[in-house]
Amino acid sequence: DLQAAVSEEQFSETVERGQVISSDPGAGSDARQGSTVSLVVSKGPERYAVPQVAGMTVDEATAAIEDGGLTLGQVTKAYDEKVAKDLVVSTKPNADELLKKGQEVDLVVSKGPAPVKIPALTGKSKDAATATLTKAGLEVKYAEDYSKTVAKGSVISSNPKAGATVPKGGTVTLTISLGPPLVTVPDLYRTDEQAAVKALRDLGLKVTVTYPIGFTPFGRVVSQSVAAGKQV
Repeated sequence: DLQAAVSEEQFSETVERGQVISSDPGAGSDARQGSTVSLVVSKGPERYAVPQVAGMTVDEATAAIEDGGLTLGQVTKAYDEKVAKDLVVSTKPNADELLKKGQEVDLVVSKGPAPVKIPALTGKSKDAATATLTKAGLEVKYAEDYSKTVAKGSVISSNPKAGATVPKGGTVTLTISLGPPLVTVPDLYRTDEQAAVKALRDLGLKVTVTYPIGFTPFGRVVSQSVAAGKQV
C-alpha cells in the first residue's frame, strides 16, 4: 500500500540501466501506509563517445573532446600524405568508442607529407632522372654545364645533392651535361712538333701527325686540319 515515484536517474557502474539504485525511505525503514517511496533509477554506466575530430585543428579538437566530457591526452605528430599539416589525423581510442567521464583521448597530428630523399642521379639521362623525381612528387628545373666525364644529355649533379631531403612538392634542379667543354684551337704554324702536340693534348684534343712530301721547315708545323681560332 505504498506509492512509488522516480525522483532521480543516476549513472552507475554496478547497477544495470533501468534498475533501482536506492530508495527513500531506504529498505527496512517504516513508512506510513499510502505514502510515497522515492526511487533512484540507474542510467547504466556513464560513458561518452570519442568525437569525430579528424581534420580539425588541435584547438578545435580539444574543445570537442572537453565538451564531450573527456580530457585531452598526449598529442603526437606524424607524416601523412593526405591530411594537411597541423590538422588531426586520428584519435586513440578511435572515434565513437565509449569512454568513462574524464578519460583521456590522444591525438595524432599531421606533419604533412614525408620529405623526399634525393636519389643518386649522376649519369642518368635527363628523361629518366626527371621521371624518378616526378614520381616522388617533386618539381624539376634544369641547368646546363660542360663535363669531361658525363656524356652529353646526362645528369652531372642535382641541387639539393643526392642524399638530401626536401619537402614533397619541392623543387630539384638538375644540371645536364653539354658534353666536353669547347676549346679554342691555337695557331701552331711553324711551331716545333713536340711543342705543338703537347699544346693540343693539354687542351684535351687528340693529335695525328703527318709528314707531307716535299720541302718543309724541319720538324715544324706547316698546316693544321682545324683552323686557328676555331672552337672544338
